Amino acid sequence: MKKIILSVWLLKILNISISFLLPALLVRCYSPENFGYFSFLISISIYATIFQSGISASFRDELSGSGTYKSCKVFQDGFVRLLYLVTTVSLLLLSSYLIYQAEIIIYLSVCLFSVIPPLICIYFDFKNCSIKYRLFEFISILLVLVIISFMAFNKTSILIISCLWSLNKIFVVLWFSPFKIPNVFLYIKKYLNFSFYRKSFTISSVDVQYFFSQLGQVLFMLSLNYSIFNVGGSEFFGEYTLYQKFIFFPLQLFSAVAPILWMKHLSHKSNALVSSSDISRTLSKLYGLFLIGVIIWCFIMYLISPTIVKYYSGKEVDFGYLPQVIFVFLIIQIRDLLSVKLNAYAKYSVQISTSIASAVITFLFALSSISLSNILSLFIVVNVIFIFCYINTFIKVGKI
Repeated sequence: MKKIILSVWLLKILNISISFLLPALLVRCYSPENFGYFSFLISISIYATIFQSGISASFRDELSGSGTYKSCKVFQDGFVRLLYLVTTVSLLLLSSYLIYQAEIIIYLSVCLFSVIPPLICIYFDFKNCSIKYRLFEFISILLVLVIISFMAFNKTSILIISCLWSLNKIFVVLWFSPFKIPNVFLYIKKYLNFSFYRKSFTISSVDVQYFFSQLGQVLFMLSLNYSIFNVGGSEFFGEYTLYQKFIFFPLQLFSAVAPILWMKHLSHKSNALVSSSDISRTLSKLYGLFLIGVIIWCFIMYLISPTIVKYYSGKEVDFGYLPQVIFVFLIIQIRDLLSVKLNAYAKYSVQISTSIASAVITFLFALSSISLSNILSLFIVVNVIFIFCYINTFIKVGKI
């Protein structure tokens, strides 16, 4: 497992490195306001994961207990359910555009399809083909980056560029879809059948709980981003994301292996053999090493991130909230680490309550007249309390 995680991380670092090229290009080709708007649009695309959450919880559980043939069927059903869901919601959003004429609605409807690649990734993680998937992911991101680069030099609308970048893994879907293009029409009749449709959308209690857990996490992040955008404005938000891109780097690495860890926790929970204790020890060591690495990363970012951002953006960026943003990152990373175990043991209630409470509190901060520095400080204090709630849950169930 350690070799798989290390290989996944190396490929993820490669993918992130390629992704870093786009903001460096856009910050030079567009005005600070346009770049800030691009950064804000990309940040709110996290809302799309709400619709993935209605599928992926039971999808992971089904995969963990399935064989080779059954896993393929589980993958097909999960893919179709998610495709139906995001297509329906996307069309509803586009229809609302006719009424409100807000271009952000177009972006929200397009970025919904970005939740399909993670579902495919879960399947390839289960099949121990994580490296193969992420290699093709890198190729897809690179191809989209080349296309956008030509568009940026021609001053294409920042909305179009944002929409295309939200789908930077679209070629992965085309390569690894369970239904290849020539066979799609053979399945249309089956998938339009009402009984199949009803069966496909039978949602388990695990899905419902995970949905609300994910909803809380998304509201939690959206409220933070909205607070910063509302108080600082689009230009400041663009400067914030330049720092965030580097400071929050380990979060992207962890998200790449979180599905693997989740399924390992599931196998540990269901495995009565002695080998399950070896899995538990390995996971504990990985968590410990990752947490130590994150703390070291925080110190490094405090020292060198202003210099990195200066050369990355090609300009001086005076940012006075560096210590608070680093602490915000540390808090979010610790919550993510604990959430993987809570998800595997189906302990969703504490995540739902704390995430929604955190989102509401942060949103109220944004609507008040207090400064951004105070908003970030209060955000840190509130979420430290919630982390202790997570730890208390582990103690109660005997997992610590």
